[in-house]
Amino acid sequence: MEAAQIDFYPYQFKPVLKFINSPTERLIIADEVGLGKTIESALIWMEFQARQQAKRLLVVCPKTLAEKWCDELRTKFLLDARIVDFSGLEREVRYLKTEGPEHSFVLIASYTGLRPPKRELRFLREQLDPKGKYSAKTMLLNELLNWPLNFTPFDMVIFDEAHYMRNSATTTFHLGKTLAESASSVLLVSATPVNNSNTDLHTLLRLTDESFFGSQGTFEVLLEANRPTVQAANALARHPIDVALLGEALEGMRKNEFIRKSPLFDQFEGEIAKLRFNDKAQIAKCQDLTEKLNLLGNYINRTRRVQVKENRPKRDPMVLTVNYSKEEMSLYQTILWIVRAKCSRDRRPFHIFQVMGLQLRAASCLPVLAKEIRDGRFGEIEDLIHEAVGEAVCTHLDGDDFSTVQDFSTLGELLHYDYEENDSKYRELQRLLAKVIPDEKVVIFAYYRPTLSYLLRRLAQDSIAVTMIHGDTPVERRLEEIERFRDPRGPRVLLSSEVGSEGIDLQFCRVMVNYDLPWNPMRVEQRIGRIDRVGQQAKRLSIVNFKVRGTIEERLYDRLHSKLERFANSLGDLEAVIGNEVQKLTVELLSKDLSPEEEQRIMEQSERV
Repeated sequence: MEAAQIDFYPYQFKPVLKFINSPTERLIIADEVGLGKTIESALIWMEFQARQQAKRLLVVCPKTLAEKWCDELRTKFLLDARIVDFSGLEREVRYLKTEGPEHSFVLIASYTGLRPPKRELRFLREQLDPKGKYSAKTMLLNELLNWPLNFTPFDMVIFDEAHYMRNSATTTFHLGKTLAESASSVLLVSATPVNNSNTDLHTLLRLTDESFFGSQGTFEVLLEANRPTVQAANALARHPIDVALLGEALEGMRKNEFIRKSPLFDQFEGEIAKLRFNDKAQIAKCQDLTEKLNLLGNYINRTRRVQVKENRPKRDPMVLTVNYSKEEMSLYQTILWIVRAKCSRDRRPFHIFQVMGLQLRAASCLPVLAKEIRDGRFGEIEDLIHEAVGEAVCTHLDGDDFSTVQDFSTLGELLHYDYEENDSKYRELQRLLAKVIPDEKVVIFAYYRPTLSYLLRRLAQDSIAVTMIHGDTPVERRLEEIERFRDPRGPRVLLSSEVGSEGIDLQFCRVMVNYDLPWNPMRVEQRIGRIDRVGQQAKRLSIVNFKVRGTIEERLYDRLHSKLERFANSLGDLEAVIGNEVQKLTVELLSKDLSPEEEQRIMEQSERV
């Protein structure tokens, strides 16, 4: 580790020590976004290299992250890292067979570049027919599984964004399983919460220890036995400490044979008995003991942002409240009515999440949506209404039946209004950039690509230097635009979607704007993680959220996002809960014609988690 050309933080030693003490030399690194999992992984490799004379490292990641891995391994760790496609990996394996175990490499490849055809999965573990016709990928993976030499092909394989392998039926999982079995050690790296799904977690743990995590049923028993320890850790992480939850967790731990017999549990009970709730050192000692008592602790490293004290910037939330004009609110309410009418006819979550795209467009950018309706993207205006309430219903409606919403002609009249010229939301953005933060670089997120294009055009018209990245921006171009944005003389504003920013480090910027807000607040946290990362030098981050007064999104924000802030210190145990909660809330809020008071009541009920 002495060769590493970086400053790293004490918490980044933790996964290194866990790996050294691991019974299998396999570990899941599940730290929250922005804490430096790439650095932790590379530190583990360097330590493994020093201890075991390891020579061959393979990193498998999404294609969009390959350049980042290559750059960090080269510049920060002075490793001769190379990005390879399948042919490049195949060539290295041939050299390895010829040159023997002294052959060394540090290679980076993508999941899509290596995974075999699905139709050939059954051939991976079979003896191949010499006369058979197989793809080159299947033949290489089969060869790795049946490696004929007395050393392993890879000393370590690192899987970044390992949740790509969470479904054991996919070719990506089978690729991962094959490479894991061909390696002496394995790291699985993912910021995605490890408790989103027991099945997903079990699938990843199988790659760390197939014999220990053999069956889903045994794993469920293990998870249940581990629950009190997780509760104790969550209780200790909250400010103030959740005394009731801690007491319940202790009782559960006493009843658990796995935990009760550990000498560490006696020590833990003794520390809790004398714990002063304002003594940070004592709390840290108790937290350390809960981690050691965690039955999955040897296989998973999970560092939460709240546990990291080193140079954490303070987040300053700023809410820009937008007041729609009469015409804007009328169009918004009309879209909400159409969406609710469609959803009330079929309350299945899958159908509702298909339909709610129209609602997300309305919440993101009304001028864009109005233009799309005018251009016929959703058919004729009458088609929108017919599809919402049904053809038979429409033929029997008279004008009075649309008293709470515009009829066909009124909706048509609304579309003649110039929403772009009178865009209340964009005017607030103009004010923000000109008067509130006039000299700052700014990242603006929106989940709807036409919104990004609209903002790109309007900001350029206002003589603001701007650039944009999204999911379809080629990786090379994406990196070029980030470098332009990083340059003090470059664009002042970066427009981005979540997918566009995946794996991108923007810690040189301290202002982030959510032009629209995902209904799931965890998505907002992932956006913030682009700038709230290791290496952020600013003491304070400005997180700007738009809220439009009188909309369903405003009321949802006030409830769910405030809830997320209140429980920020125990985010790890709430991530999955909030995700499920948002899905249930979406079904309730969009499948019924609710008054604002009724919406509020449903959201209040959702808070009792």
